[in-house]
Amino acid sequence: MDNLRTAVIGITSNGVNIAKKIQNSMNVDLFFPTAYKDQVNANFFDNIKTILDIIFKKYDCIIFIMAVGATIRLINPHIKNKFIDPRIVVIDDASKFTISLLSGHRGANDITLKISKILGNQPVITTASDLNNIISPEYIAYRYNMKIINKKLLTKISAEILKKGGAQIINKTSLKIKEENLNEDNFPKILITFTKEKHEGVLYMIPKILVVGIGFSTSATYDQMKKCISYVFNKYRLYIYAIQTIATIDIKRGNIDIKKLSRHYNAGLEFYSKEQLNEYSMDRSDEVYKYTGAYSVANAAARLASKNGKYIVKKEKFKDVVISVFEYEK
Repeated sequence: MDNLRTAVIGITSNGVNIAKKIQNSMNVDLFFPTAYKDQVNANFFDNIKTILDIIFKKYDCIIFIMAVGATIRLINPHIKNKFIDPRIVVIDDASKFTISLLSGHRGANDITLKISKILGNQPVITTASDLNNIISPEYIAYRYNMKIINKKLLTKISAEILKKGGAQIINKTSLKIKEENLNEDNFPKILITFTKEKHEGVLYMIPKILVVGIGFSTSATYDQMKKCISYVFNKYRLYIYAIQTIATIDIKRGNIDIKKLSRHYNAGLEFYSKEQLNEYSMDRSDEVYKYTGAYSVANAAARLASKNGKYIVKKEKFKDVVISVFEYEK
């Protein structure tokens, strides 16, 4: 929640005072009409409608200090779907209520509770699962940064969870899920995995939990490395979304293609020295050592970055590229 890019939009003097209180406790950007330039350090606008499109694209959460009706009319043209819309929270001009308006399960409810505590007012949360003290699939996905694969099933599964009072969570990863104690045989099923499987009526959630170790020659290109990773993930029936980190030797630190690769997969990028890799090398290749000073790059880097986790793909060799995949030890 603390990593969410958050904007606060106000239009009155009361809004200025409320926004300042929030800013003292949270990392937020303020937006106010130009008439308040002398009262607050903020981004200013002459017409709020002209900046909303930019704010919707830039921020993960938008806090409006104004009436709920006015907020709804403003955001209506920008709303797309529940999986990508920003979290929307509304605070009335008298600061009596903080209201979770949009994307409650994806963080707006948590933000509402936090702001309500800062302002000392009444939080308003209307999502049915929260009112009945039942954890929703969307909240679990948000909390653990997981992707829901078969979203068409989400509405049905959510309704069943609400009706039966819980979900049967089947976790096939090393990720620690506190909500696993909700299991009952007759509950709807949620499968947490990084491997492609087929089960009827099961909601799939994919965590970012795999490390891809990669060794590559100077002639290897971005397209070539991407193609090799895709091949490996298809062969072993792994979800691409599960890639958390890409790891390699530090002599590749200046390589543009490996950086582009990490951005493409929205993954972290780790570099290790030959000494570090040699400490974690299980396979020893004299040829690799000749060019890098390390006996293993792909496998050792993946093992290191995964904190000595479980290997999923020991090694796949291609022309100019070697791929290893490990599950991160959470």
